[in-house]
Amino acid sequence: MIQARYSWADDIVNTLPFARFDQLTKSIAIFKREEEKARMSEFAFLAFQLGAGGTKNFGEYFNSLGLGEHPPEVMSSRDIAALQKLSKEKV
Repeated sequence: MIQARYSWADDIVNTLPFARFDQLTKSIAIFKREEEKARMSEFAFLAFQLGAGGTKNFGEYFNSLGLGEHPPEVMSSRDIAALQKLSKEKV
């Protein structure tokens, strides 16, 4: 991972102090996460243009995918079970 990102040979990476190695791996992980989010954002915009957002505006659609500044709250398994129970009672 470090070799690919910084084009360093194995002997350079193998001589790094552990603290520096740890710092590099964490920064690379953050960079990869941001890069992945940027790529997903591009696909989200394309999907929105093709009508995937339905009646939502782009900001609402973007947030509903968990890509915006205010991602939707994740439901707990207890909440899901309660909703399933309610839906069965109404039928």
